[in-house]
Amino acid sequence: MTGQAIVADHEGSRPYDTEYRYFLTAPDDGPDGPWRDLSALWFETVGDSGIMPDYAGFDILKLAPGHWPNVCLTKLIGTPRRTFYVVMIGSAIEAHNGFFGNNRPMRELPLRNPGVMRREFCWAARHGGPVYSEGPYIGAVDYVSRVRRLITPYRISAREYAFVFYASFEPYPEKRKYL
Repeated sequence: MTGQAIVADHEGSRPYDTEYRYFLTAPDDGPDGPWRDLSALWFETVGDSGIMPDYAGFDILKLAPGHWPNVCLTKLIGTPRRTFYVVMIGSAIEAHNGFFGNNRPMRELPLRNPGVMRREFCWAARHGGPVYSEGPYIGAVDYVSRVRRLITPYRISAREYAFVFYASFEPYPEKRKYL
């Protein structure tokens, strides 16, 4: 792995904050997992340019359909007041969150961790590339202990971004049968 790993800053954090964050610099950076396909797609879109790709160049159809339930598309839009807007949430993420969240501002969703998600999106925009992170899971089900996510940023305009992220849920070993 050639990227930069950091242990998340826990000053003023809550028990469900991100515990580990990894800034990817190549498609094979970060831990192995199903999110590698999304990472490879992002780096393929970037090519040799080394700059954040335009959102217009992202095509979810290039991602295997088996991944779609674990993918979410969120945008940071608007000026002067910028808003995180959830465009699409995959069915696996909806099931774990316990609510339907498509086409809604993030502030209107009953998330237990909106600050964590906003912070992870901002890290991806600042880094200008994919960010892998993980931490404790909080949501609608009691059989999942951790969530792992890969967030890939895309530029819409000079101040607006789209984020495609992949969420993977790790069950408690004794409750694996429920997943």
